[in-house]
Amino acid sequence: MAVDLIIKASSIITMDPDNPRAEAVAVDTSTGLISAVGSFSELQEAHSDAQVHDAGKTVLTPGLIDPHSHPALSGLSTQSPAHWIAPYVGFPTFDDVTAYFTKVNAETPAGVPVAFNGLDRILHNAPELTNTILDNYFPDRPVIVIDNSGHEVYFNTANIQLLGWADGKPPADPVGARYGRNEDGTSNGRAYESAALLVAASKVLASLATHPLAPIAQWYKL
Repeated sequence: MAVDLIIKASSIITMDPDNPRAEAVAVDTSTGLISAVGSFSELQEAHSDAQVHDAGKTVLTPGLIDPHSHPALSGLSTQSPAHWIAPYVGFPTFDDVTAYFTKVNAETPAGVPVAFNGLDRILHNAPELTNTILDNYFPDRPVIVIDNSGHEVYFNTANIQLLGWADGKPPADPVGARYGRNEDGTSNGRAYESAALLVAASKVLASLATHPLAPIAQWYKL
């Protein structure tokens, strides 16, 4: 690469555990690629014709490219104390998921709400859950199960009661979203799209948010 620019800063965070900090980076501006990282003197000696840009007291860090992971919600709904049950993190079948449901219910103190995320109805070969199905695994504590798509949430009767829906009937459907209903208008333990999903999951998610930034940090650490 034809290095034509050296950027010097007070500190450069490299994300390389063997060389976590540097003084300068050598850049080929025609490609936008960094060709070398190290001390300013070393890079200037190796590329004496390169232009130097001194960023002064600036700290130079890698850009975080995150096109579509919703770090706040993803962290809150997948990192402890929530439970991630996607097929690719150790739960390949619906039997694995339901066995984990039973384990979590047995090990979690009575009455403490529980959240799961990552149910994939195709890969898990799972049914579209209802409150009555979830009541078999969680008869007492409020529980939500967020679909792997992020567009649907399933919940049990205890969560409906926690939400305080009169006669077990959800509120009017928000614009662009809806609540699942039985023929008598009561909730069937489903909500579709963000505006309804976030309402249905709100009480349980709020109970898990002991620190607003911790699950985001855990998510980015993955």
